[in-house]
Amino acid sequence: VDHYSNGNNITVQTLLYETTNVIEIHTTTMPTDGGSHTMGIENNDGTIAFTVAGRNSASWSATNEGIRISPSSNVTASWVPPATVSNPNILTPTISPTGETTYTLTVDDGMGCIISDNITLDIGCWLPVELISFDIQCDAEYGVANWRTASEINNHKFIIQHYLGNDTWEDVIEVPGSGNSNVELTYSVKINDLKSGYYRLTQVDYNGVVEDYNPIYVKCREDFMVYGFPNPTEDIFNIRVDGNFNEVSNVQLLDSYSKLLFESNMRGKSYELDVSKYAPGVYFVKVTTLYNSNILCIVVK
Repeated sequence: VDHYSNGNNITVQTLLYETTNVIEIHTTTMPTDGGSHTMGIENNDGTIAFTVAGRNSASWSATNEGIRISPSSNVTASWVPPATVSNPNILTPTISPTGETTYTLTVDDGMGCIISDNITLDIGCWLPVELISFDIQCDAEYGVANWRTASEINNHKFIIQHYLGNDTWEDVIEVPGSGNSNVELTYSVKINDLKSGYYRLTQVDYNGVVEDYNPIYVKCREDFMVYGFPNPTEDIFNIRVDGNFNEVSNVQLLDSYSKLLFESNMRGKSYELDVSKYAPGVYFVKVTTLYNSNILCIVVK
């Protein structure tokens, strides 16, 4: 290569080592001509450069030499935000965003060169748990919840919840998740005193993110006993229910010809029925739940 127009030739070879990021400059001939010359490397924008000692805008010559430029071993890294980064102080950590997140990586070579860049990661529509099925079977004593997953990512636990009404869900039982899995898994758990109603499976990952699955309606066989007092009565007839049953029941008052006189919902296991406005005689009180019904005969004085 002609060195400007003075006729001096320069013979140079540059080698780039991709695995180590080492750069070598091999010079066969570099005669001096009394001018100022520079040997080194710079970025594409020309804003950052590293020069060989004594060869930064200086007069120098070289014959059959090699210069190796190696990355500094004092490079430090910093990832922000660090919460979902396995190690925010290394160049190649494991990053687990819970949604679209922009991370800033700052690298310092310990020699005054500090650079930063941003990267945005989005988990898209990946589900932490791919649920195959969920069902609950029950009888009068207990229920059994069963579900299967095709895969799990960062899964901390499952929670089975019971709907109480007014957009309120009650936790029934918790079951540990399997963390990360790419094989089909089966879960089964026993639930005591299960009642009829809506239930749903909820999944919680290690970052606290919650996924609620569609609720299912569970019908349970209900064993219960109804009794009332005082009998005879002239004003209040107290109804009590014992046993396993859906807490929402129906109370009806019938006359001796089975004609409906009064009807109301009974929430809980007790109800006060006011019969003071009815004529003396024989009446029937019918308490009905989802599957069963009991009838009491009462006398109004």
